Amino acid sequence: MNKPTVHCRDCEGLQLYCQSCIVTLHTPMPLHNIEVWTERYFQLISLRDLSLCIQLGHPPGIQCCNPVPAFDNDFTVLDVNRVHSVALLFCNCATAQRHMIQLLHACHGN
Repeated sequence: MNKPTVHCRDCEGLQLYCQSCIVTLHTPMPLHNIEVWTERYFQLISLRDLSLCIQLGHPPGIQCCNPVPAFDNDFTVLDVNRVHSVALLFCNCATAQRHMIQLLHACHGN
């Protein structure tokens, strides 16, 4: 069952979402702080643990037809609010840019 048990501390409002909806909503904002209700309290959980995977080389929400996992599918991002462990995929299409360039574009929102 996909009950509404998660919320975002960084988004406005206190609305609860199911796990798949919070992942879909946060594809363009993968570094937000998400909490899940444990039946007693809200506990911090990563979007990675909820199955969010960041696809580089394509617009947010668009999956590559030839993705390559980055660094054994474990990548660390330092953000102002905390350190995030994220699942990261590089684009490996025939016209893909080098991995370093894909990372730089992700940092600048291009």
